[in-house]
Amino acid sequence: MVTPILRQKNKSAEAEQIQKHIGENFNKLNSLINCVVGAVNTIAGKAVIDTKNELYKRKDLWRQEIKMNARLAEKAYYDYEAIHTRNFGDRYNLFLDYLSAVEDNIAKDVNMLTYSIAQVLTKHNQTDAMLKAQVETARTMTQYACDIFDTIIREANKKVSDLCIQNFKSVRLRKPFDYTPYFAPARLTAVYHYWDKVTAKLCKTEGNVPISLNDDPNCKLAFQIIERKLTSEDFLNKAGYDALKLNPECVKGGISEEDLKELEDKFGKIEL
Repeated sequence: MVTPILRQKNKSAEAEQIQKHIGENFNKLNSLINCVVGAVNTIAGKAVIDTKNELYKRKDLWRQEIKMNARLAEKAYYDYEAIHTRNFGDRYNLFLDYLSAVEDNIAKDVNMLTYSIAQVLTKHNQTDAMLKAQVETARTMTQYACDIFDTIIREANKKVSDLCIQNFKSVRLRKPFDYTPYFAPARLTAVYHYWDKVTAKLCKTEGNVPISLNDDPNCKLAFQIIERKLTSEDFLNKAGYDALKLNPECVKGGISEEDLKELEDKFGKIEL
């Protein structure tokens, strides 16, 4: 599991408690990475792949740096996906159905973000406004995927640090404990890196006109809706419920009776 780096050679009772806390927090963090980061990554990956396919149709654009970096971004996403889904065992289909439910329930909101960006670009007389909006949406979502990963890891690290400061003053870590290395493959670092290059090459402002999507109220609102949904417990629970309906054999032993009852009270009975 996870081992903290402690100053003491022989672990004290306090050091054992810290290690226990790190292990317990690791399990909670693993669930968050799967359910929250996994959901955001899926939306980001779909945006990248769909837009890459649109770029492929444009032979005037599908060449050199754009072609190379779009392909590298797609490959990086598939590499992440292969690593992330390989340990689900007999729950593999359940997890895929969960991600599909997330996609289905947020697709119109992602489209609204794209349309909002396209409107801004059209207003400023930019060519290929819709295609560039798709590229920018994919960049926005990959950046958000990295940001939400960083936020979740930062909060988990802070919990360990606060525990040491408040309860175990005699035990000090050689350096602040960091969960990042254990979950780094779940961060879409390479996907964002390559897709950002695609965006920089394709979405240069024409006519020397300054354009700030962050200042447009429709773009801001569209992204806020996506962000609100992807961090909503009810939204993600509904996706989990929809996945369980498709995989009722995973209910027994995979979810507590209390959690099942809560889901059924909110969303309806699951036929086993």
